[in-house]
Amino acid sequence: ELNSNPFGKADEKCTWTVLNSTGTDLEVRGTGCQMGRDYGMTSDVTVKIHALDSEHAEGSSAGSTTGGGYDVHHHATYVGKWMGASCAGH
Repeated sequence: ELNSNPFGKADEKCTWTVLNSTGTDLEVRGTGCQMGRDYGMTSDVTVKIHALDSEHAEGSSAGSTTGGGYDVHHHATYVGKWMGASCAGH
């Protein structure tokens, strides 16, 4: 089930806010991310995940990185398959 924020790891350095959360869909917004930090830039991103069934999911992310006279926009789509509770051996 997609009912929690899987992006809240300390090393992400983003402030994550859950925008929508159901048993099959999750939408989170990350602000103040450190991508580009070494160049005086800040990043924001929105991530959406949709569980197709108990083993398959699809999603997308879109965001921007700004600062130092640059304004970079990024977009990605992805698909995933449940491999197990641990990555060991996969």
